[in-house]
Amino acid sequence: MVDGIVWLMDLQNPAISLQEKGHAETLPEAQYGDINTEIIDKITVHEKLSLLPPRERQIIVLRYIVQKSQEEVARILGLSQSHVSRLERQAIKLLKENK
Repeated sequence: MVDGIVWLMDLQNPAISLQEKGHAETLPEAQYGDINTEIIDKITVHEKLSLLPPRERQIIVLRYIVQKSQEEVARILGLSQSHVSRLERQAIKLLKENK
């Protein structure tokens, strides 16, 4: 859960590369292969989430990154559980359509 929150914070404040900061340090080849895959995955998720309206994005983040139940999301957002369910289905449909 903490990793998901940190990840969300990173989305709001993206890291600046070392080259942009004026540092040319790099990681050994064996270490950055996994990091690159992780970064690509995060970028892909971020791009997909950015296609959603804010409320639907919030629901998907709370449900699948923060791992809250629909009932918890409903309480957090001040909605009914059934409305959260409908919005979640719409959001997932949008994400699938924008492969």
